[in-house]
Amino acid sequence: MISEDLAASKGVNIAMINLLYLFLISVVVSIGIKIVGTLLVGFLVVVPAIAAKNLITNMFRYAFLSTIFGGVSAFVGFGISIVFGLVPGPIVVFSGMVIFAIRTIANWRLKLTV
Repeated sequence: MISEDLAASKGVNIAMINLLYLFLISVVVSIGIKIVGTLLVGFLVVVPAIAAKNLITNMFRYAFLSTIFGGVSAFVGFGISIVFGLVPGPIVVFSGMVIFAIRTIANWRLKLTV
């Protein structure tokens, strides 16, 4: 749930959820820094979430879709870098930016037609 007050009224242990969230973010960042570097970790955490933000209103689906966007950008970026013998970091960033651009253009087109 997005609202802590609403979650508390439903009996959700907010402290435990916040601790779990921070733990998972720290694991992703610490593993990511070793693999792709500091700047790219920021990209891998922020850009997929931004790409999924305007698409989904449900928090679970939002987290799931942003995970999918991040995984696809990493997989495609590493695949392209292996095939063409390029450095994987910038290619992962570029593939994520392409996903974000496609998502933004599709959202913009849908707003124009409605």
